[in-house]
Amino acid sequence: MGMLTSASSVATSTRLLMEKDIISQQENHYLVYDRLFDIWLRKKFISS
Repeated sequence: MGMLTSASSVATSTRLLMEKDIISQQENHYLVYDRLFDIWLRKKFISS
């Protein structure tokens, strides 16, 4: 299903997304540049 299972996989995924300029970090949160990707992430991981 593609779920992140450990802190190291989250850190690796975050680093790779930042390297590809898909997300950026500002203070204590992350920004997603692509609006459709943002919507998909919210539906997949935040909504019930």
